[in-house]
Amino acid sequence: MASGLLTKGSPELSELQFRNRVARYRRWLEGNVSPGAAHSSSRELAEYQRAASRPILIHGKEVTVFAPFHPERAAMHTFSRPQLLFLSSLLLAWIATLIWKGPAVLVVVTALITLLYIAHLLFQFAIVGSHLLTPATASGDERIDEHLISALKNADWPHYTILCPLYREASVVGQMVSALRALDYPRDRLEILLLTEEDDLETRAALKQQALPAHFRVLVVPRGYPRTKARACNYGLLHARGDYLVIYDAEDIPDPLQLKKAVLTFAQHDHSLACVQARLNCYNPTQNLLTRLFTAEYSLWFDVVLPGLQRLGLPLPLGGTSNHFRVSVLRAVGGWDAFNVTEDCDLGLRLFQHGFKTVILDSTTYEEANSRLSNWLRQRSRWIKGYMQTYLVYMRHPLAYLRERRLRELCSVQLVIGASAASLLVNPFVWALSLFYLCTAGRYQAFYHLLFPGALLYLGTFCLVFGNFFHLYLNLLALLRRRYYALVPWALLMPCCWLLDSLAAYLALAELLIRPHYWQKTLHGFHLLKQHKPLEQLSATVVPLTPQSGPSEIEVGLTPIRLGGRSPFRPLRLVLTPETTVRPLPRIRRSRPRDLGMLVTCLCACLSSISACIYFFLHQEILLYGDAYAHLRIARSVFDSATPGLAQLGGVWLPLPHVLMLPFVWNDFLWHSGLAGSFVSMTCYVIAALYLYRGGLRLTRDRWAAFLCSLVFMLNPNILYLQSTPLTELTLICMMTVAGYYFLSWAQENRPRYLVLAAASTFLATLSRYEGWSFFVCLLLLVSLTSLLKRRSFAEVCANTLVFALLGGFGIGLWLAWNRIIFGDTLFFLHGPFSSEMLLSSFARAGRFYTYHNVSLSLLTYLLLSVKTFGPFLLFLSLLAFIFFLLRHRLRPETLALIAFMAPLGFYVLSIYSGQALILLPEIGPGHDPGRLYNDRHGAAVVVPAALLLATLMSSGLRLLRGRLHLLGRLVCAGAICAQACFIAATGIVTLQDGLYGNSCTGTHPVSIYLAKHYNGGLILEDVSPTNFDVSEAGINFRNVIYDGSGQLWQQALRNPGATVDWIVLNPRLPGDRVARALPPDSPLLRPFKLVLIDPRSGMRLYYHRGRPPLPERPIPSELLTAHRLCPND
Repeated sequence: MASGLLTKGSPELSELQFRNRVARYRRWLEGNVSPGAAHSSSRELAEYQRAASRPILIHGKEVTVFAPFHPERAAMHTFSRPQLLFLSSLLLAWIATLIWKGPAVLVVVTALITLLYIAHLLFQFAIVGSHLLTPATASGDERIDEHLISALKNADWPHYTILCPLYREASVVGQMVSALRALDYPRDRLEILLLTEEDDLETRAALKQQALPAHFRVLVVPRGYPRTKARACNYGLLHARGDYLVIYDAEDIPDPLQLKKAVLTFAQHDHSLACVQARLNCYNPTQNLLTRLFTAEYSLWFDVVLPGLQRLGLPLPLGGTSNHFRVSVLRAVGGWDAFNVTEDCDLGLRLFQHGFKTVILDSTTYEEANSRLSNWLRQRSRWIKGYMQTYLVYMRHPLAYLRERRLRELCSVQLVIGASAASLLVNPFVWALSLFYLCTAGRYQAFYHLLFPGALLYLGTFCLVFGNFFHLYLNLLALLRRRYYALVPWALLMPCCWLLDSLAAYLALAELLIRPHYWQKTLHGFHLLKQHKPLEQLSATVVPLTPQSGPSEIEVGLTPIRLGGRSPFRPLRLVLTPETTVRPLPRIRRSRPRDLGMLVTCLCACLSSISACIYFFLHQEILLYGDAYAHLRIARSVFDSATPGLAQLGGVWLPLPHVLMLPFVWNDFLWHSGLAGSFVSMTCYVIAALYLYRGGLRLTRDRWAAFLCSLVFMLNPNILYLQSTPLTELTLICMMTVAGYYFLSWAQENRPRYLVLAAASTFLATLSRYEGWSFFVCLLLLVSLTSLLKRRSFAEVCANTLVFALLGGFGIGLWLAWNRIIFGDTLFFLHGPFSSEMLLSSFARAGRFYTYHNVSLSLLTYLLLSVKTFGPFLLFLSLLAFIFFLLRHRLRPETLALIAFMAPLGFYVLSIYSGQALILLPEIGPGHDPGRLYNDRHGAAVVVPAALLLATLMSSGLRLLRGRLHLLGRLVCAGAICAQACFIAATGIVTLQDGLYGNSCTGTHPVSIYLAKHYNGGLILEDVSPTNFDVSEAGINFRNVIYDGSGQLWQQALRNPGATVDWIVLNPRLPGDRVARALPPDSPLLRPFKLVLIDPRSGMRLYYHRGRPPLPERPIPSELLTAHRLCPND
């Protein structure tokens, strides 16, 4: 339990340790019991009461806010004079520049809005990530075990005051009194102050009917301005006699143990802790759609956002109820701002500003979710108006944050308070622009490119897509964590709530300008309407009460404070006597032992990765595959092309590997050498090895077996070669391994964070290779099946499945939308001109689809490839391990997790059976052709599941051995793994052979040699994919190439090449070469060009413009003539 208390229920504490801890808490409680109020001397308390009761003059009228008044931090004036001057100047400047430079000003405005969205999105991601991605044992929440509270039942608890501000709450008074009576706290140490307004006769009548116990007191707040909850709470603070104080609203039902939990939380901290915020949620979530969405918002805010802010060390905008305070600190900072309609948010920031802390307590107070739209709008507009007030108050001196280096506080004010309100005002315009674009099918692209030029368009699109999805998904996740499973599907309707939020924001803005201090009353009790008398019947029995119940120590009639003068009140010093000053109890934190196996695995992975890359780089074998060149070219063309931009990512190969190459591919050496892609594969290799170790450890609980499991992966020669190349297999293997590990973790522990991490990893896998799509489908089915096998409710099964499907399948949806928007065809990747269907058509015409619609041959092909990839001995042991594992575990979660790891194997078999993929091996087909190799790198998918199966077998076998035999068994296992790796390397690394002389290799084009000798600049026209020719071989930057991704330049070059380009590369033998189709040999468009090269073997031709300067003569680079680059071409 992080930041909490380890108790009897914790395995780390023995019975003796638990008793000692109880004794220490008991001594702490005895030392903190004080006869006075909040450890303040009577003189200081009287000083506070005099300052708090002093009236102030507003427009010649006396106003009493019952708290020391400080104009600089009060929201009495909406705008300060400097703010008015700044906003007026900004508005005038904007109007003037709009008239003078209209389009430029619009671009600046959209840029500022986009940057606001980006900053807010990244900040929210940091907040949520810091909480959700943190293990439950380190989340930072304060958790108090009930065993400890039970053991301290007869301890001397401190005095506690509860403030309940009430106004027109007669319908919920009965529920409120019952909830307060249910609190488990000594009655002689508890004081409950019910604060009613002077004209609220109905509520007092309802209270009179309740026969309140002696520790309940009804106080009547004198009539005055402003009539806000903050003013009533200030009045209650003057009468409070407790050491600690909490606010509860009329409809609240708090955790009965919450007061004791709050006290013990204060015991864990020194006196810098001023407030303990309990969580809030709703007790009527299923009443209607509005309450469902309201509950989702509450779950997100109090269970995710506020704990995330706490973990980042940022100020917390408090909730309006269940705030537990040290009374001494609360009075020292001046109570609540009576002019702010979200006094809780303001007070949270003020506490942080004065150096005090706030923590979140894992105890829930349940409230009524608003079920009426008009009521909801009133409440929400008041909240937003209060945020606007708070932002304006705390931005009266913005430069002070910089001078005092309070950058974290400034960031929080801007992004938590300011951006939250501002985005609600801007959202409708952004949504309208997006909807208009979709409805008009992009007919007004010029207008949108004017508003969002260049990178601004990508940033705006990123915010629109990922921002909205992120916030929608967080609501689902918050409900899942709260175990509101039946509400999870309803959270998909959150955009409806966002529209209402924007409507409320505009109502709030209007009220901020017209009546800033007006308190929009939220009506309660709609869920109890049938159980209560109408308000009219209650009012008939009203007995007026005097404005104040009981004696008062508050002086009245003091000299009013005039605005503009300094308040005589100074913040109270916390005077702590030796008797009441007690050191906070030290925390007991769960120590996490270092995992040496993890460290060794990391070191071995890094060492083997670097060594293998150096070896294959020195042997010039990194760029054997034609696909390797293609991946580098795609990544490079994003910024090095005639028309740079993200559209260069294309629509066939999935984008994640190319995006990951962007930080490296800008460097010419890393691009030309292929290391830009190797670095990505190497990183994925190390991550996969680490997660394979973690997965093996979860399956076997044996660190040696887990390390040997990762060793099988790390030493596999095929894996070592692939991780040295720019190919995308390691990216997919990494993402699937991570996803499989988190799925296994979720299946074992049922923690939502593991399910989300599995979904996020699957999302990345679906953007790596298309095999990831089958992996997503498999995991989706397994998530549902796992929930059913654990006998979860139908609602929980649906919730788990939806949470996984929405994030895990988001990448597939994005890619389909990308193909539709960029290429006009949702399935462009499937049957477009460069799809695998088109690329495999030549093999089909040659009759080389031996496995097509042949189940046995398809299975045999992949089994034989697995043997070549993994080795016969280890593969046989893996199959044995799978049988033993099934017999032992049957359909346990671990079995389902292993099935998830094996999902790609079934995908490959199905693909080669259906003709969607092709794998060629010398042993499959007529005769024995050593060069009959193609796509043999697909066998790498077998390594991870086979390694995990071996781990289970080795763990079971090693457990049977004892002493020296156990050590000998470890050495034998390690030796067998190394021997199998050496055997594979000696008999031939099939993935390397495919690149050296198989159908996947790409020989050096004579065109590349010619250009390396003679290229003198200029633009080159070519159809890149059919010709499979890459200019990087000749050391030419891709920006000099005009191809189908060059937009208008491509069309212009095809229509009039003589006026557009200097070179033309085409191949009339290729039916898919669009340049050859547009420019046949007898075309008059080729007259300005002369044929300088023709390759008789492939038919490729190179033309050079006649009007250009003579060509230079340079020596041919040696790397273009090396033997391994001269592989055969069909």
